[in-house]
Amino acid sequence: MEELDLKRQLERELEPVRLSAARRAAILEAVERQPARPTWRGPARVLLAAALACGLLGTAALALSPTLRERVNALLGEFAPYSQEVEGVSAVDQGVELRAVRSLSDGNQVWVYLEARDLEEARLGPFTELEEDLGVLYGNLDGAGWTDGEGFTSTCLGYDEESGVALFRLQFTGLGAPAPDDTFTLAVDRISPEVRRGSAPLAQPTGETLESQVLPSGETVLVPEQNLQSCSETDLFTLSSYGFGSDGVLHVQLRLDGKELDQERSTFHVQVSSRRYQATGAEEDYRTEARYNRSGENARVYFWQNGVLYCDISTGVTPADLADAVVEKVYGTRFRGETLEGDWTLEIPLEDVPVRTVQMDEGQTLTLSALGCTAESQDRASAAAWNGALTVYLQDGTVQRVEAPDGHAYPQGAAAVVRWSFDEPIDPKAVTAVAFGEWYIPIGAEEPLA
Repeated sequence: MEELDLKRQLERELEPVRLSAARRAAILEAVERQPARPTWRGPARVLLAAALACGLLGTAALALSPTLRERVNALLGEFAPYSQEVEGVSAVDQGVELRAVRSLSDGNQVWVYLEARDLEEARLGPFTELEEDLGVLYGNLDGAGWTDGEGFTSTCLGYDEESGVALFRLQFTGLGAPAPDDTFTLAVDRISPEVRRGSAPLAQPTGETLESQVLPSGETVLVPEQNLQSCSETDLFTLSSYGFGSDGVLHVQLRLDGKELDQERSTFHVQVSSRRYQATGAEEDYRTEARYNRSGENARVYFWQNGVLYCDISTGVTPADLADAVVEKVYGTRFRGETLEGDWTLEIPLEDVPVRTVQMDEGQTLTLSALGCTAESQDRASAAAWNGALTVYLQDGTVQRVEAPDGHAYPQGAAAVVRWSFDEPIDPKAVTAVAFGEWYIPIGAEEPLA
């Protein structure tokens, strides 16, 4: 009976702990095999200690890594006191758990810090990336829309080897009226275990035609390693062969480490500019530059030879173009490992920092918070003055200047909405005036703080 009670209590204690079903079952089975202990030191401490004694429950499952916690605080900087801890918000799919750990919001801008943990294997690392889809957002934005500061892709900002936890920050800027204390729905639909990017400059080609070969699939490529050289700027690739092929166009061939490389998602390109287009900006010269930068799957061919993977990139540059074409660099993105596709939807409650709303001219509203400033106007023409710098004047005489806005939007219900983000937090109650370029707007003390 005592052993049965112990198991039941252990099951209850393990409920909030992040474990796979197989891991949880193994812990319970191991505890059943443990000999009875004559002393009792309190359920939580003893039950978790028993699991640890079985060697089945790592301490990393019980708390966010202190190293990553310090990393979050360092990334937040002076904004850290305004952020909120997020508890109990997680999603598991494909054996990977995503958990929200910290958030920061003023209703127009949201920062979310996530930790990712592989519950089954060791597929994550310092180069893991998340691809997110904005799900159901604030209901009162009236179609204003959101932009993702990370381009809908979030790179790993920290990785703890001991716990196997990766840290991510997702930053979103909403263009519309603040939505106080709402829920932010974030849906991650793809996790890429390893994504690396790199580039290397290229010397101008000499016009030499190199030995070429035709692959069984019909593409013309250079024979590998005719002018092999390493690239000090990146370790993603080595320059294998570089010159004109028998098809009359310039080829750049890379030697790659083919281990677990995802050829469908990995992309490599050559950047070429036109001297004439840079000088004239003419439409005809633009089309010439576009021809130089041939892109698409037909321009990039992967093939194996003698156990080595190569990527041959053909451009649209011919020997006759050398007086105009400037070959600048080769660059690319390498994906490794099997991409994980699933549904990691997180409903993140937000506690917005206080905001101060100020009515300016008729139809114009200014919203100030510790994080930034949002201006909204019903007259698009009058909002033209918002294209440049914003200066904020505070009661103590200090001034904070933001050189350019984050962006503009023209949503339903408003002619123009513009957002500026602060480098350092301010006290919105202490703002005495703002200036858009030369347009100085005093702010009275009567405007309340929301």
